[in-house]
Amino acid sequence: MSRNSPVARAESPIGTHFLFAGQSHRSTKRPGASPASSAKSQTGTNPPASNPAHSGLPGRAILVSRLVGILVMVLTPLDLRMSAWTSDQFPECLYRIPLLSLPIAMALTLAVRGLGATRLTLAGSAIGAVSGSLAAIVYAGCCPADSILYVVSWYLASVLLCAAAGAVVLSRMLKW
Repeated sequence: MSRNSPVARAESPIGTHFLFAGQSHRSTKRPGASPASSAKSQTGTNPPASNPAHSGLPGRAILVSRLVGILVMVLTPLDLRMSAWTSDQFPECLYRIPLLSLPIAMALTLAVRGLGATRLTLAGSAIGAVSGSLAAIVYAGCCPADSILYVVSWYLASVLLCAAAGAVVLSRMLKW
């Protein structure tokens, strides 16, 4: 590799180092060290899975959607609030989105199972949330209710239901 390349390779007695823009990453692990401790000790930073800056992103997204829902509810006239929230019927997306997410969740589970996940509950919850989100996108194309209050409330509840089911059920299926 050329010297001006952003990736350079250096040999040492411990293993091969790859240098990315001034940071070093070893291609071999220390004997007896856990993956998390070896990743921290080798690079000097936390591994990407435990980055505290990324841990609050789902909570922030839920908070923003709730704030939008509250704002729309306040701006909606009193006599129209209940019909905008429930669309004058039982929110059918509460059971249709989880049903649509089942084949997506099974495909994602088969894909992730081969990767050897170490945090099974978190992986199951992520699979459930992703499959619920994709199913909500599919269901939104044929749902007759399109009010912001309806979508923010019931679609989010359906996706959270899928995430909770994934944390409970899929975490057991991911064991390797």
